[in-house]
Amino acid sequence: MRPGRDRHASLPPQPSRPTEPGSLPNRGGRRMFRHDMHRRHPRRMPYWVATACLPLALLAASPAAAEWASAPEKFGVHPTWIYTPRGTLPGLGKRGLLVVLHGCAQTHDQLKEGGNIAAAAEKYGLVAALPYVTPEDGVGVSLTAASLGCWDYDGTMDLHGHAAFVADLAQKLAARATLNIDRDRIYVVGLSSGGALALKAACAAPDVFSGVGSIAGPSVGSDQLKAVFEVPERTVEDSVAACRKLAGSKLPFLATQIANIAFGTMDKDGWQQAPLCTGVGHPGQNCVSSVKWSIDDVKVLQEVYAAREAGCSVPVQGGKGREATVMGGRNVRIGILTIPNVGHAWPAGATTSADAASGEYIAHAGLNYPMYISGWLTTYSLRGVPLSGGRRSVPQGTAACASSGS
Repeated sequence: MRPGRDRHASLPPQPSRPTEPGSLPNRGGRRMFRHDMHRRHPRRMPYWVATACLPLALLAASPAAAEWASAPEKFGVHPTWIYTPRGTLPGLGKRGLLVVLHGCAQTHDQLKEGGNIAAAAEKYGLVAALPYVTPEDGVGVSLTAASLGCWDYDGTMDLHGHAAFVADLAQKLAARATLNIDRDRIYVVGLSSGGALALKAACAAPDVFSGVGSIAGPSVGSDQLKAVFEVPERTVEDSVAACRKLAGSKLPFLATQIANIAFGTMDKDGWQQAPLCTGVGHPGQNCVSSVKWSIDDVKVLQEVYAAREAGCSVPVQGGKGREATVMGGRNVRIGILTIPNVGHAWPAGATTSADAASGEYIAHAGLNYPMYISGWLTTYSLRGVPLSGGRRSVPQGTAACASSGS
């Protein structure tokens, strides 16, 4: 961010939306939320929304892919798929851990089969854990959310214990000697309610999670029942306070945590939003919750991390996405990923299996998010020994930027 400018990114004019409406059949009769399907005017976005990006160092690929566990392992009431790669993090001889949280009306089975997670986990030496929200976990205020398969991220309380569960799951897996996990490289990512819970867990357990990724996740401390309505004006201030409250005595660990915020430009209020909230290119072009949540998430993290210097801007994966960066000193602290031609969905990218091109809220075309986020998190981690061939900081200024192609 240039000296003298506001510490938060400014809002430039937006590209025009598509003019030809399209529609898709209702997939299985299920929707993630009840929401307004009327066409909305696009919001003005920060500069990094229209330009986003940063380079990622290429890491060495592992040998041929291993397989998922033969069945989900149950942790409490949460069946969890576990993938163990043959390889390890480059130069370390240990593995990282990536906890992946599904969105509403979605399952861990669908992400396992169609999310393109295994290939990324194998390439970057990450154990992948995919837990599931079961109907028996639905009690109290979040009964409706649980019935849709949503994680409970409501407010700063943890009525279902989901935030605590995610941290506990990570610690239990890290304690298994057979998995050989580096505790300095434990990450949590998710879509929608999973993205919101990932952010909440990262605030509540920054000593456990060195990095977090959220796709279309409402802000920390927000009212879950209002996720698809207008974003409150005080979201940023309230969420900063909520994150710090959740961290409590663990607040110092936030100084070495990194975060990546992503959203599809066809989601609600995005500049590519289709007139009826559905696109015609592929099933992952629906819209559900406002992209303003993600914009606010970045502003919250800027305050929490005290990271306000804008870095460079470059395309990723051959232009399938764009990433902007916020620096804290000479360290990359926040990545902002915008994904064109994708709405409220897990961006899986192209699939290789005939059975994989299915599942609720999964985009099977365009950017491969698992490859992107695995490379981003392992490259820019601030804790532990730097990876062989990776880097944990970059010089400020665009002269140092180069597209990684990850």
